[in-house]
Amino acid sequence: MLHLKNQSFQTLIDENRQQILGNKEEIEQIYKRLDQKAMLNDKRDANSPARN
Repeated sequence: MLHLKNQSFQTLIDENRQQILGNKEEIEQIYKRLDQKAMLNDKRDANSPARN
């Protein structure tokens, strides 16, 4: 019985680990998109007539 409980906890842990890794990838993608948008905004600001 204890072995079954440990096994189901291990399964939950493994599932959570996979979910966390997926979330981590998603967050990294969001940061990359934000960085790209920030770079675009910086370029726009540099080219803006108000700056020159």
